[in-house]
Amino acid sequence: MVPKNEWRKLEAFFQKMGYAPHRQFNLLNGSQRQIYYDKVSGHRIDILVGDFDMCHKLPLNGRLKMHPITIPLAELFLSKAQIVQLNRKDAFDIISLLFNNDLGDERDGKIGLDRIARLCAHNWGLHKTTSINLKRVEDLLLTEDLGLSQAERELVLQRVRRIKSVLETRPKTVAWRVRSILGTRLRWYAEVEEVDQ
Repeated sequence: MVPKNEWRKLEAFFQKMGYAPHRQFNLLNGSQRQIYYDKVSGHRIDILVGDFDMCHKLPLNGRLKMHPITIPLAELFLSKAQIVQLNRKDAFDIISLLFNNDLGDERDGKIGLDRIARLCAHNWGLHKTTSINLKRVEDLLLTEDLGLSQAERELVLQRVRRIKSVLETRPKTVAWRVRSILGTRLRWYAEVEEVDQ
């Protein structure tokens, strides 16, 4: 992630670090998303500019400097929970994040449960996808041996269920309630462009 007003600095920085830009993609999408490849290993770095905007948009204005290493934990959680085609690795990322971080006040270094609830209460599509993925994670925890002890599994399940409960009980906006009437008859997420190496 990079703040919107700093996206033009990316190419010079990454070239200095030994990365090559995906010229065509960056030319077309550079003000929202950029891709660079390590010239030696070929590893790809995908950079979002301004807001996190994939299947659903997560506003990050003023939030990029809240955590010294990553985006805030609430947005880190939602960056995975907002994936419509959630794969096994993404589900494991959610499990790992919930196992290693408590829910609560983000000022205390916890996953900001209020932030998650607030964003989902304003966006029916984000709420829908997050709810679906919490159910997928819950099912995975209940049906497969993931190498977790019973206590570890219960800890993650308790956190999954706490998020689900807060999402359901949080008061919703008028726009959320109106959009919910249409339900899944109308696509509720954006298609994300897949980029080949």
